[in-house]
Amino acid sequence: MGQFLENNINLKTYTEQIINIIENNDKIDYQCLSFEIFSKLSHNELIKLFDILKEFYFETYKKLIYEINQMSVKYSYPNNPFLTFEAKIESDFDKILMESENSLNTGDLIARLISFYNIFLERNSFLTPVYNRIINKILLLIKKKITVLETEFLNNKFVPIEKALFIFFLEEKEIAWKKFKNIIETDLDRRGYKLFECEYFTRVDLFFQRLNVDFIPQVINKHFGIELTAESESIKKEEIRKFLDKRDYFNINRPLSNFSGEFINKEEDILHFNEVRKLFQLIFKEAIIEKYGKPYFDKQIVSFADIFLSNITEKYPVYDKNELIKTREIIKEMVLDGDSSFKENLFSLIYTLKESRYLLKWNTKFPLIMESYLGIKGFSKDSIKRYFKNDNTNPIMGTYDYMLFFIKENSKLKMA
Repeated sequence: MGQFLENNINLKTYTEQIINIIENNDKIDYQCLSFEIFSKLSHNELIKLFDILKEFYFETYKKLIYEINQMSVKYSYPNNPFLTFEAKIESDFDKILMESENSLNTGDLIARLISFYNIFLERNSFLTPVYNRIINKILLLIKKKITVLETEFLNNKFVPIEKALFIFFLEEKEIAWKKFKNIIETDLDRRGYKLFECEYFTRVDLFFQRLNVDFIPQVINKHFGIELTAESESIKKEEIRKFLDKRDYFNINRPLSNFSGEFINKEEDILHFNEVRKLFQLIFKEAIIEKYGKPYFDKQIVSFADIFLSNITEKYPVYDKNELIKTREIIKEMVLDGDSSFKENLFSLIYTLKESRYLLKWNTKFPLIMESYLGIKGFSKDSIKRYFKNDNTNPIMGTYDYMLFFIKENSKLKMA
């Protein structure tokens, strides 16, 4: 029965149905077809349909365009389906714009606005009038926000690395380039730790993803509008990458490549590995989403927990060096973050599983592994050993009952 349905039911999209009507009918009422198109298709479906018609059914395309033009003569809003469709496009964009304003800081909002601007600027069709109205809204908001960004830079004595890229919106390329380098140097000196790797993977990639081009245009604020510099006059993503690599901001060796101690034995030191692995994944997931956001977590192909477990259980991990380094730097960032509960949750999970005999020999192996893995002040093997003690000197002793409940709720492990 299932095979019969699979071979005989073919659900067609509205676009496919319209193409089918065009191919199989000699006499078409183009006015009715126009009304049908604007009442049934979404904005993206409409663009796709008219691209197909323009390339393969040009006569039909011309007749539909004629009918659209006639609508403006015969019908007024809201009885004109074309004008109603235009109004919906504009209304939908206004909602996206409002969400962006409410969720992004000034520089990231400008990046997204430039992306929107380029998208609508490249579209050239019968919808150009509504696109032009949207473009004007975008330009007005960029003009307003670039002034806000200028004020933010003037008022902040210290600019964190996640906002360093915004300087290229404000200054001519060569001046911005010098300021960008100084921002990085100051940020690294201030932290005392080389955590820039984590910022690179999260902030820079996210920024260019929002911007949707591989260069950062300067936004020149003019009396009657704004001007964006061309790619040839702007800093390119590749230039930033080369600068960072040249300055050796990225670690050369993969984590634990020179570790001479004993690794955790996945077969002997972790019982019911898949259940334990699932619990590590949940701890990492909660912390990553809290610090970097759900969109960043969702786009990761491999779990950070899986990469971490591979790194501490295998002399030669199965993951790429860059993935291992990125994971290590993100863990560094989270354990050093006073507002994050990641460190407490991670050590509490390990302690609770150790007490129920699911993690063996971790009290002797893990402190030395983590000391070498993190390589940062405050995480020596002796300080990490405290998290394995069965008395009040253990900083996470008060979390035991909660973690016991967490493990029971999220795994099939039978806890003591």
